[in-house]
Amino acid sequence: MYSYHLSIDTADDGTYALDCSPHIRSLEWRLGCQSAGESVAEAGAAEIHLDNAGGAFSPERDPDLRAGMWLRLQADDGITLHTLFTGVIARILPLPGANGSRLASIIAYTPDAPLESLTVHLPQLINTRADQLLRELFERVPLRRPALATLWVLGDGAFSQLGAAHLASSLPASALFDVGISSFAFTAFHAGASAREIATSIVAAERGRLMADRQGRLVFYNRHAALRTIAPSASYDDDMAGMDYRHQAAANHVRVTITPREIGAPGTPLWTNTTALCIPPGIRSIVARYRLANGDYTNVLALQGLTFLANADADGSGAAVTLQAVIAPQGADAAVIEFRNSSPRPAYVLPGAVLYGTPLIAAAPASVEAVDQVSIAHYGFMGRDLDLPLIDSLDEAAQIADFELRNRGSAGESIRWLELDLSAHPAAVGLAPMTQISIHESQTGHDRNYWIVGEAHRVNLAGTRHLMRLYLAPASPQHFWELGIAALDHAAALAY
Repeated sequence: MYSYHLSIDTADDGTYALDCSPHIRSLEWRLGCQSAGESVAEAGAAEIHLDNAGGAFSPERDPDLRAGMWLRLQADDGITLHTLFTGVIARILPLPGANGSRLASIIAYTPDAPLESLTVHLPQLINTRADQLLRELFERVPLRRPALATLWVLGDGAFSQLGAAHLASSLPASALFDVGISSFAFTAFHAGASAREIATSIVAAERGRLMADRQGRLVFYNRHAALRTIAPSASYDDDMAGMDYRHQAAANHVRVTITPREIGAPGTPLWTNTTALCIPPGIRSIVARYRLANGDYTNVLALQGLTFLANADADGSGAAVTLQAVIAPQGADAAVIEFRNSSPRPAYVLPGAVLYGTPLIAAAPASVEAVDQVSIAHYGFMGRDLDLPLIDSLDEAAQIADFELRNRGSAGESIRWLELDLSAHPAAVGLAPMTQISIHESQTGHDRNYWIVGEAHRVNLAGTRHLMRLYLAPASPQHFWELGIAALDHAAALAY
């Protein structure tokens, strides 16, 4: 079996100097997606129970041990040291009491955990791939950085030493991104969208996956990652501890809905002020939501300027006043207008101020369908609807519909998850998400290859029992062409 190593980076320098391994009582953690249809995984999570009889893991007794520190869990099989989980401690909770368990519970998450609660404004972007969009997104998300001691932290002298610290990269966390296959002509997101909502829209349009890996890095796989033909890393033949085997319905009618867009005329009014705005001495900022003459909210490619009149009185009867206006886009659907009043008295921006620009006008949603009439005749109607607002090309929508129909055109059985006892399969600890395995089960006659899309682990009994659950997605039975890789005289179908 394995020896398990738990370490905490108390110095925030990447050394993980605090070794907690002798105190481990039980471990649970998960990473990646929990189902085949999930494109953006929830943040990975770990719950670790440690022996705390001496109070070594009580934050009030040891202020140097706190939430926010990086934690790493590893397993040593005597030959290889496998990193299993890397995350940020969310809380350390001792379990006290005269007759209590004298344990401490550590809860940790991968660094993408804040995505759900963060609101992000992305600018209007043109002809960008999914990986480029994700970089734009994560550059605006203040995720916890590793090895903070090596970076400049403004306002904290301990982390800003000349000759010892350097400027951080634009990405707040380590990232490994495949180059996206699709290029999106126009991309914009509504105000107030969470970072996770934006990431899900991007990854779903690409038909890829996004997750945090065992090293705590953000990893994006494009849609070709799961189409490549590779040899399975492991094979299991009637020797599983458990599995979730279920019927997978066909999708014989696929509808893909997209949002076509067109560029409006330059100099289009985007915002009009209808009431007098009081500008006190100093600065007043307002948020202007872009809106067309018909009342529809819109996104904007470029701003051309602002016209306005200012007066000493709200009704315009006083003396004209000179104000400065500074315009800053806030995402793709709004701008912040900063009025600056250098006089000692309040001034008023009169009704009729207009902000001009070039709008990006969304047309009515359009749908493309792919239908397998033979499958409908055998199984009845089974629909699958995909709403992909980032895509505005009907040709690409048709390719997606055709691929989904080809991939799920017939009903069958599949395995949602597989559970292994690592005492019987010690090598399985090296099976991480986006590796492929082969499963044969004689009672059902099931024989198929699968991609691992997620994992969950439970270690107890002082490390003598380790159960590993692998969440699976069926590998395509077809061999797809990929330029520069596909071989002649080989059964193949064109991948979009």
